Amino acid sequence: MSNKQNRLNNAFTMLESFLALIVSVMVIFGLTMLTHSRKDVGQIDALFQLQSACQQLQEQGYQLISSDESRLELSNEGHLKRLLLKRHRLILQGRNRGEMVLLTGLQNLSFRNQESYQIVEAKTEQGEKLRAFLVLPKEVKKE
Repeated sequence: MSNKQNRLNNAFTMLESFLALIVSVMVIFGLTMLTHSRKDVGQIDALFQLQSACQQLQEQGYQLISSDESRLELSNEGHLKRLLLKRHRLILQGRNRGEMVLLTGLQNLSFRNQESYQIVEAKTEQGEKLRAFLVLPKEVKKE
């Protein structure tokens, strides 16, 4: 009889198997929800980075010299800079081609001049649309 009891004790009961299945499903469901929420955070991060880049340019005292749909010409204390998209990156390019990367992972970028401000619109490589506002004073030409 003791052999029979040992064989019964070594096997899982139906209740234990069912509980293990429920725990496994809950873990898989939790991981799935975590990956979906991470995708949303990625979009918020890109939008936040674009808005932060615009805010940083405003606070550093840049002035607008000229604009077109693909780039902005800026000035800061007499130093000329360009804000443009290059190799899927939003960059601030200096006169001697020095570059500061402000945002990566962009598919396209456009600027719309609204006279007192610029609308910066971008699309990420994942297809998310981003929009920010850049308020820069126009450079006053000294004569």
